[in-house]
Amino acid sequence: MQSFSVKEERFPSSSNKKEMAEDPLAIRSNGLGYEATNRLLRAKLTILNKEVDTLRQDYKSKSEECRKLSAELARSDEEGARLDSSLSSARDAAANLQNKLELTSQNLTRAQAENSSLNKELASAKKDLKLQKQQTSAVELRLNRALEDNEKLRNSMKQTQLQVKDDRENQRKIIDQLQCKLKTLERQRMEFTSICTKQSHLIDNLQRQKAHLEANNFLHTAENEFDNILDWCLKGENKAKVNS
Repeated sequence: MQSFSVKEERFPSSSNKKEMAEDPLAIRSNGLGYEATNRLLRAKLTILNKEVDTLRQDYKSKSEECRKLSAELARSDEEGARLDSSLSSARDAAANLQNKLELTSQNLTRAQAENSSLNKELASAKKDLKLQKQQTSAVELRLNRALEDNEKLRNSMKQTQLQVKDDRENQRKIIDQLQCKLKTLERQRMEFTSICTKQSHLIDNLQRQKAHLEANNFLHTAENEFDNILDWCLKGENKAKVNS
């Protein structure tokens, strides 16, 4: 640590001043009287005291400045130690960065090689993509045609569905009409069956009545014939009696 010092100026003491004041040679040499010399010495003493006070004040100020400079120097030493530590850390960091730089350079070399390979793959992929685009265009064209055909088929199917719906509706109406007719015919059949049954009973009754009538007619005819035969026989007997 650097140190500072202020050189203290030495001034004549009061005893020296007294000797100078009592020295008649000094008074004679100045060519002044005792009182004048005394006033002169007092004036010089006052000036010297002021200068001493000024120098003391300067000394005090310089001492304070030295103290501040010493504290600043101590702080500077601490800062220097901290900077040395920071410098050491910076050197370590620089070494690490150098290692990382070398590693990065190696990685960059590998990345460049991979980039070259990827560029080749990209070129190949672009060719494949171009081919796929062409194929996609063809597929899209076929797809559009298929969509158009599908739309036509869909419209046709809608028309067919509407036609089928209309046909079903018509068929339903026809079936309803046929069912109504069938019910009517069934009712008529039942009525006809009832009539036929009644007519059959009537015919049976008529046939029985006819059979009775025919039997009665046959009996009546037989009776008539018997009566005729009987009359003829009686007439024959009577004629025979007459002839005899």
